[in-house]
Amino acid sequence: RSLAYLLSKLARANFFTRGGISIGEMFHKDNVFFGPAFLESYKLESEIATYPRVILSDKLNAIANTMPYVKQDSDGLLHVDWINFVKKNANSQQFNTFMSDIKILINNNISQTESNFKIITKYKWLENQI
Repeated sequence: RSLAYLLSKLARANFFTRGGISIGEMFHKDNVFFGPAFLESYKLESEIATYPRVILSDKLNAIANTMPYVKQDSDGLLHVDWINFVKKNANSQQFNTFMSDIKILINNNISQTESNFKIITKYKWLENQI
């Protein structure tokens, strides 16, 4: 819930975020982070997430159905569904306004990156989610 909220706020500010969530052992102190869970989260974000979405490790599949804002994508990956979070926590007018604003941001971002197919693909994925 908290992450879905944060992702919706970031999207509203034109920061469409990708990431990975894992579970397991990890050490962190000050600015030092290491461990299998940290490395898996990094790999999920950098190699697998591809689109602006925060995906969940397969290790979380068993409990994913208890998480209120998780969605399975067409590629089978589970990700945090911030769009559904907004829909469930706003009235219809607020939701429509929010989505309209997000669509404008996406269209503006696409028009500013017309020559970069890789970036356009990410915004088109997001546009399809809406």
